[in-house]
Amino acid sequence: MHFQSYFQAILFTAAAVLLAVPGFADAQEPDAYENDDTAELATFTDADGIFRPHNFHHAEDEDWYMVYGIKDEVWTVSVRNTGADCDAVLSVYHPDALTLLAGPKDDAPEGIGNVEFTDCRWPDDGIYFVKISFCDACVFGEDTGYEIKIFNSNAVGVQLDIKGKIFDSSRNPVLAFVGLYDSSGKCVREIPSEEDGSFKFQMIDVDEDAAKNFDLKIKNCDFLSTVKRFSVSPPYELNHPPVDIGDIILQPSALQYRRGDVSGDGEVLLDDVKTAYRIFARIGEQASDPAFCAANVYDNGKNDISKIFLDDVKGVFYIMIGAEY
Repeated sequence: MHFQSYFQAILFTAAAVLLAVPGFADAQEPDAYENDDTAELATFTDADGIFRPHNFHHAEDEDWYMVYGIKDEVWTVSVRNTGADCDAVLSVYHPDALTLLAGPKDDAPEGIGNVEFTDCRWPDDGIYFVKISFCDACVFGEDTGYEIKIFNSNAVGVQLDIKGKIFDSSRNPVLAFVGLYDSSGKCVREIPSEEDGSFKFQMIDVDEDAAKNFDLKIKNCDFLSTVKRFSVSPPYELNHPPVDIGDIILQPSALQYRRGDVSGDGEVLLDDVKTAYRIFARIGEQASDPAFCAANVYDNGKNDISKIFLDDVKGVFYIMIGAEY
């Protein structure tokens, strides 16, 4: 490699490292409900069962909500991660905003699609408070989005958990990105599988008295994209057990690509690093399947199999200079 190209690459990686500093590349606009960082600034939220988007846009960000509870009614507060790095913590407080009624709940791991929820029986009529915080107060910005909904548990339809496992033809567990789609083709939710190949969609809305059809779409660069169609049907029990759709076996893909060779020209050069960065930053770059797989250097990492991250860009650079990645 010419000295000039090597020097350019060093500068490029230095910029990438700076972009990795919290509050630089990860800066994110406040959500539409800010400023709501204290109980005094809490946003009133209807118990209408509609998910509303929020994020953690600065260090130690907290989001507070007010709800009006009716004595002895049981309501559910549900928080769903929409960011790959999000790990929301859920707490519910009495009207004094100091005494805990439920929580803090942090049972689900970080990552897209994971849900925290708690049921609350209101002891009296009055205003109650919900606080959503991050498990690590120093993490914020891009990929820390979540959605919250609050609803009367006795006044909604049925919600089910749906689970399964993904293996290759030798019965080895596979990390893959799993999308759940309804019969109209609309994406209901997307999550990564776990290291043992298992996945679980939580609190999926279904019809109380009619069957509902779904498609599962499974993606991994080393395997053929796979679709599994299934349906769920009533009757449903109270606290219905998870619907287990069983094991899904993936077949190897014939897709040819080389890690780091984003352009597909047989070499890993500075242009590949730049192209990987453009894919990461979404700067007019619509990656083909081979280009995406070549840029997705760390596709064996949890939550890192559906998009290009800054670590992948640095991984392409390490491959270019022959360093370990």
